[in-house]
Amino acid sequence: MHVSRAAFVRNAAAFAGVVASGAPAWAQTAATTTMKIGTPGQQGNAGVYYAQDMGYFKRVGLDAAITTLSKGSGAAVVAAVTGGTLDCGEADLVSFAAAHSHGIKISLLAPSAFWTDAAPTQGVIVAKASPIRTGRDFNGKTIGVPSLEGISRISMNAWLEANGGDLAAVKFVEIPSASATLAVARGTIDASVLTEPTLSNALVDCRIVAAPLDVVAKQFIETAWFGSDDWIAKNPQLALKFALAMRDAQRWANTNPALAAGIYEKYSGVTADSMKNAVHTRYGDVLVPALIQPVLDVAFKYHALPQPIAAKDLISPAIATLPR
Repeated sequence: MHVSRAAFVRNAAAFAGVVASGAPAWAQTAATTTMKIGTPGQQGNAGVYYAQDMGYFKRVGLDAAITTLSKGSGAAVVAAVTGGTLDCGEADLVSFAAAHSHGIKISLLAPSAFWTDAAPTQGVIVAKASPIRTGRDFNGKTIGVPSLEGISRISMNAWLEANGGDLAAVKFVEIPSASATLAVARGTIDASVLTEPTLSNALVDCRIVAAPLDVVAKQFIETAWFGSDDWIAKNPQLALKFALAMRDAQRWANTNPALAAGIYEKYSGVTADSMKNAVHTRYGDVLVPALIQPVLDVAFKYHALPQPIAAKDLISPAIATLPR
């Protein structure tokens, strides 16, 4: 992708007008432009709902046409973005990086879900009476994951190896999160990787035995928003406005988790009762290569990527002027 020097100069000049609220002058007065955005609709990618509901998109002149892809995998979102059905979408970094490494012209615009061991939102459940305690105990067992290629599977591989497990002796099966708790409780599978709020709701019949994302890093960006290089090259200021709105909306959500949960309930249909015991998702605000690299490294180690990738090479230069 090539963004002209003139475009960068225009963007830099625009950001010279940053006001106290953090929004540049051009963003506050810009005419509204429609942007087609796709989200899988989980709490981890609910930032667009917050940006819409709290007026962050409107403030920067974006009319967000949000599509919730409830059955869309990371690969499906990538296909929708590169095919032009969407201008921007959200996917886990493993799916994104795999597509990028195979020559698909896409670049990152903004972070989404952010893992921190201080507020774990992913875990491995087993039945309460299960004898499984360590990685070695999983040998000969079956583990459910939402995707056989995503970060849940990869981080589980890393955790098993770090805790005495033998990957050759463990079977993984793909299972929807909504079905996983019952499957574990009935003994159909021995364990499953879950995320919030399903994770907390599973604790009636199950217990958490591990938090495998901790093996990746104590803090990192899990998922991110991206666009096609072609769309970004044609719309560099829209890409920049989107990144700005997401930065501010996700900062707001991190400091107002209860209010954010109410907005997520409104858009997703997930009830407040099912969220009451859940650990609230944390969100990234800006793309920092050091917070992306751990995912890429573990993905390469476990053959989800064909070659090593530098995180800085995945970030669109169109958002280079976005202030922190």
